[in-house]
Amino acid sequence: MIKLPLLYDYVFANMVLPNALSQELAMISYMRTQYSNKHKSTDFLEAQYGYTDQTLAGYIFDNGLGLHPNSVSSSNIFAHCYMDYLTIEEDSVYYGKKKYNKYIYPIRINAYMNAFVGAGHAGQKINGDYFWKNISAEALKDAQEGRAIIFLDYGQENYLDKETIEAFHACLESSGIPGGNIIFGINSFNAEQVYDSWFLGPAKRFEMHSWPFVISNVSYHYNTFSDQHINIDQFQNLKEVIRKNHFLFPVRRPRDHRVAMLFELANNGVLEKSDWSCLTPFDYDNNMINQVQRKYNLTFDHDRIKNLCRQLPKTLTTESDRNYSDYGPWSDNNPAAYMNSYFYICTETFTEGPFKSLTEKVFKPIVNFQPFFMVAYPGALALLRELGFKTFGEFIDESYDVEADSVKRLAMITREIKRLSDMPIGELHSMYWKMEDILVHNYNHFLNYHKNDAKGRAFIEYLHKKIS
Repeated sequence: MIKLPLLYDYVFANMVLPNALSQELAMISYMRTQYSNKHKSTDFLEAQYGYTDQTLAGYIFDNGLGLHPNSVSSSNIFAHCYMDYLTIEEDSVYYGKKKYNKYIYPIRINAYMNAFVGAGHAGQKINGDYFWKNISAEALKDAQEGRAIIFLDYGQENYLDKETIEAFHACLESSGIPGGNIIFGINSFNAEQVYDSWFLGPAKRFEMHSWPFVISNVSYHYNTFSDQHINIDQFQNLKEVIRKNHFLFPVRRPRDHRVAMLFELANNGVLEKSDWSCLTPFDYDNNMINQVQRKYNLTFDHDRIKNLCRQLPKTLTTESDRNYSDYGPWSDNNPAAYMNSYFYICTETFTEGPFKSLTEKVFKPIVNFQPFFMVAYPGALALLRELGFKTFGEFIDESYDVEADSVKRLAMITREIKRLSDMPIGELHSMYWKMEDILVHNYNHFLNYHKNDAKGRAFIEYLHKKIS
């Protein structure tokens, strides 16, 4: 077993305070522990409300501290997918350092890295307020002298731009913490290569590490909670059942590429052949529509787009009683929609940038026996194949995966979706079952992935080596 001591500045009666949390939020958390024993984390400060990324912290401070806390509760390293070989011992910095010569000081960063590094918007208090100023003097001194290794946990996020990393470098300049004592783990397969290509030698201020956490975490989750996806028997029992919808296209948050795909499919008259959702409403006069139209060179029937906007927010037909706030990575767990459609449109978080990553989105069709399109960065399908999955080039034109231009790539995907949607449903049904071997292989490979995740284990072993 690998043992990692994780130490914290503040351990309260019913919770561990996230390291490097801003002083204002730390005081609120402390006061809460005096009156409540219902919760064991600071999730109440992190919860989202309505159709935005607004949080309770944002309401309390009128976004003066950004939309989110600068650091959040727990750490992804506690995920069950690692527990077969990892033991974690938690303690306070004050008491724990008496037992360990060196220790891990974990900080889980919120989804907005700019807020964490103090590069928020003008007028926000967080702008210029560096995270290390919220580390206790004891832990900061240990990090400066190499007794503590700061582990920056970005395990559920998969994208950074160069400007954000430059802001992070600037925030570290006066911290006195050597770069070798800061380990940054991001949900990526090529983070080291990206960092090395952007910054050379002494320009580097921390250690960037690929930590493809999400694939193992999702694999373990669906392996454990088998009621949240279709099983082999259910899949086989559908052989003689003609499904209603050509495809499934769920959208929670309308990023530009998702809106562009919705518009294009509506404009081509194929959206009606799907079960689709868009859980965030926006009006036809919304500036986003013009922005998306210009970015993706779209020409569309405005009456159709107006009609689409009037339907929002729209849920999947099998989940009409749910809304934006009901959904998260694991909450669209009703397999009925997958059992009534033939292929899936997966829109990843980002479609541009050099980081190669996978989130939970693509594994939802895989665990429910569906072929899929990946509206993602170029090479996403190639990455899946490198990891042992099979894609559908024999049946679907997957040449879009090598197209570098995101506008052209989306147009190529849209044309192929339209081709499949124009098929008679019986013909699509026949083609789908010719993919059976691929679908079963991907299903089994994914559910067992966490058991043989060499990349995840290598990252944890590296953290252990840093304190050995």
